[in-house]
Amino acid sequence: MLSTLTLLLLASLSFNSKNHDFGEVKEGQEIRKSFTIKNLGKKTIRILSVSSSCSCTIPSYSTEVKPAKTGNISIRFNTTGLSGYVERKVIVVTDDPEQEYYTITVKAYIKK
Repeated sequence: MLSTLTLLLLASLSFNSKNHDFGEVKEGQEIRKSFTIKNLGKKTIRILSVSSSCSCTIPSYSTEVKPAKTGNISIRFNTTGLSGYVERKVIVVTDDPEQEYYTITVKAYIKK
């Protein structure tokens, strides 16, 4: 079992948000959202991959976040061919010893 002090010394990511609702958008519109991540730990965290549940959701991201620094995960959501309430998940895989996987959710109501 790890002590509280040991846990504090390990790398740890904090997201400004892990959810975003774009609200009502017109079909065919490309919308974007950027999420800030901060490393609260003492070791650099590497972002190993960021993948989406749909080819309509394209992520780009910082590959590492140094201690006490911030990084970014940007999501481009192409609404072409979509309609109604749509929710997509983006999975972030890191080498964070406290939590390896994070999920970001984006959603929108798409009007034709």
